[in-house]
Amino acid sequence: MEKSTCFQTRTAVKDLYRIKPHPLQGSATNTFVWLIPEVKTGRAGRLTIFRLAQYLAYRGIRNQFLVFSRDADADEQTKKSIICQDYRFIPNARVRHVGPDDDLDELFSALQGDILFATHFGSQLTGLMAQHFNRRILLLQDREGLFDSYGWQGLISDSGALDDFYEYLYAGPWLESHNTEIKHQTFPLGSDYLYPYLLRNLVTSMNVSDDEEAVQIAVYSGPSTPRRATELIWITLTFLAEKHSPCRVIIHNYGDALPDRSLPFETRNHGPLPYDRMLELLCDCDFAISFNATNYSLLPLEALACGTQAIEVDTEANRRRLEDAGVAFISPLPSIAVHQLSEMIQAYLDNGRRHPALSETVMQERDWTECFEPVANFLSVPAFHQNQAARPTLSVCLPTYNAGPQFELLLESLKQQKLQTFELCVIDSSSTDDTVARVRAAFPDVKFRQIGPQEFSHGGTRNQLVDMATGERVLFLTQDALLADNLLLRTMVDTTLEENIAQAFCRHAAYPHHSEFIKRDLVDTFNNLRRDMAWPMGELDLSHNPRLLCFSSNNCCIYRRDLLQRIPFQPVNYGEDQLWTREVMKAGFLKAYIHSTAVIHSHDYEPEETYQRAETDAAYWKLVQNYKAPKSWIDLQGMNKRDTAFAKERGLSDHVLAKRLAVNEAMVAGRKAGLQATKVPYQQGQKTEA
Repeated sequence: MEKSTCFQTRTAVKDLYRIKPHPLQGSATNTFVWLIPEVKTGRAGRLTIFRLAQYLAYRGIRNQFLVFSRDADADEQTKKSIICQDYRFIPNARVRHVGPDDDLDELFSALQGDILFATHFGSQLTGLMAQHFNRRILLLQDREGLFDSYGWQGLISDSGALDDFYEYLYAGPWLESHNTEIKHQTFPLGSDYLYPYLLRNLVTSMNVSDDEEAVQIAVYSGPSTPRRATELIWITLTFLAEKHSPCRVIIHNYGDALPDRSLPFETRNHGPLPYDRMLELLCDCDFAISFNATNYSLLPLEALACGTQAIEVDTEANRRRLEDAGVAFISPLPSIAVHQLSEMIQAYLDNGRRHPALSETVMQERDWTECFEPVANFLSVPAFHQNQAARPTLSVCLPTYNAGPQFELLLESLKQQKLQTFELCVIDSSSTDDTVARVRAAFPDVKFRQIGPQEFSHGGTRNQLVDMATGERVLFLTQDALLADNLLLRTMVDTTLEENIAQAFCRHAAYPHHSEFIKRDLVDTFNNLRRDMAWPMGELDLSHNPRLLCFSSNNCCIYRRDLLQRIPFQPVNYGEDQLWTREVMKAGFLKAYIHSTAVIHSHDYEPEETYQRAETDAAYWKLVQNYKAPKSWIDLQGMNKRDTAFAKERGLSDHVLAKRLAVNEAMVAGRKAGLQATKVPYQQGQKTEA
C-alpha cells in the first residue's frame, strides 16, 4: 500500500482523496492524543498547546503527542525533551515521532483514546483517519488560511466541509465570531502572572533603568512572518524619529534581526530572547509594540503583566480580544500611527512617566492557569481534587538569617503556588532583623526552630530541617531564591514521580539589577546543563565530568525524604548538595534537571568576594571531588577577550566592562590559589550565611 504523506501542512492535493472520515468508536481511558507539527523551541502557538496539556495532566489526563516532521532521523526522546524542558513539564507524557515514511493507516488503526486533538489544518485532515476515539477536537489558534496567499487550504477550511467531523476549541472571541453554528468552546488567552510580578517589584525597588531620560520602547520583529507586519512598525518609528518624537527614544529590538537599512534612532538589538529575558526586557521598557494582523499573539498580555503599555495594530481581531485588557491601538497606516504613538508618549511623560495601573487582582485573573477552566468543563475532565490523594506530600525547608526586605517576595512567591499543598519548615540562625516576623505573618502554621549563628552549617542545619519535615518529598530553598513559576512546586514534585529519581533541581534566572555578564553566564550555564544532561542523569563516571555529574543546587532542589534519612547531608559548610548527589548516584539512583521552570537567583560579587569564592570552589572540586580543572579556568586573556567583545556588542559602558575585567582577574587568582590549597577554606563550624 502506498504510504500517505498527507500529514504535512502543505498537503499535496492529490493525496486528499485518500482521507476518508472514520466513524468514532472510542472508550473512556482519560487519554488525549495530540497531532502537532514539528516541535521547535520558541513558538508561541506550541506554548499554548503545552500549557493546556500540562493543565489537563493535573486534572488526571494522560497526554500522548504525535509529532509530525520531515526529519526522518528525529529522536523521540529529543522531542519529549524539547516539550518538557523548553515549554512545560507534562508528567507521564508520551511522544511519538511520525515521519514521511510512516504508514498512517497502520498508525491510526492502532491509535485510541478519549479525545483526538488536531492543532492545525494539516493535522485536522489527518485526524479524520482516526476512529478509536470519542471526540475529535480542533484547537484553533488562528485563521491559517490567511497566513499565505488564499488557496485550497483556505477554501476547504472556510467551506465548513470538516465541521461535521470536529468540535472546535477557539483561542479568543474573534475566531468564535466566524463560526458559531458548530459545537465549540472559547477560552481567553492568558499570560504568566508570578514572574512578571516579581520582576516588576524588583525593578521598582532597585531602580534598574539605565537611562532615566529616554523613553524605552521594546519592538518585536518578525519580518519572516508576514502577519507580524514588522515593516509597518519600523516605518512608523522612522517617522517618529524624523519629525514627531516628543523626547529621546531608545528602541530595543528583539526577535528577528533588524531591517537591513540604517535607522534614524538609537537602537539596541537583543536578538531572539529566552522567555525570562524577554519578560525582563518588557519590564525595563516603557512601551512594547508587537503587531499581529490575524488573531494570535501572547506578547501584549505579557507586556501588560510586566507593567508596560502594550501597543497593537488596530484590527477587528485585536479589538475583540484585547480592548478590555488595557492594550492601546494604533493605525496600520504609518502616517496616522506616528501621531497616535507620539501622543501616547507625551501623555505618559505628562503623567509623570506612569501608565494607568492594572489591579493585581485583574492580572492574577489573566494568569494562563486560570484561563483553561472553560476548556476543562467542555472536555468533561476530572476535578483537581480527584487527583491529589495519591500524590506525594511536600515539605518546603528554608534556612534563614537576616533575609532582608526582599525576603517578602520569596514568601509571596510561595503563597502564589498552585495545585500543590505543602508545609513550611524554617530554621533561623538568630536573625536580628524582621525575618522571623515576616515568616510567621505569611505562614502562621510554619514549623519553626531557632539556633545560634555558631550552630549553623549548610549540611548539618539541613539535616535538622529534614528531621522537622513530614512530607514524602523535601524541597530546599535559600532565602535569596524567588520562585518564578506558580507551578514550580507542582512541577518539582512531578519530576520525582519517575522511578528511581532521587532529586531534581531547576534553572536559575538572574536578578534584573545584576550585570549583563551575570545574565549571560547564567543562561550559558543552564543551557549547557540542558544540552549535556540526559533525562534523567544516572550513569556515574567521575572520570568523565564530575562537575556535571555531581552538579546540584540547594537554592531550589527537591529530594525524596526517605533517601535523606538513609543518606544524610555531610555536616559541611560547602558543597553539601554536590556530595550528597555523588553518594546517591553511586548507590544507583538518578537525578533530574528541569529547564522549563526557574527560580530568580544570582550573585554579582565584587572582586574581593569573587576571589574568596573562586578559591573555595577550586579547592573543593580538586580536593573533595578529584576534579582536574581545564586550562580555560585560568585563561584570563581568553576571558577578557570574550567579555570585551560582549560589552561592545551590547553597548555596555566602560565602567561596567572595567568591573568585569577586575572580577575576571580576581576569579583567576582565586582559582589558582584554590588549586594549590591543601584544604578547603570553608571548614565545618565556620559561620556562613544561610
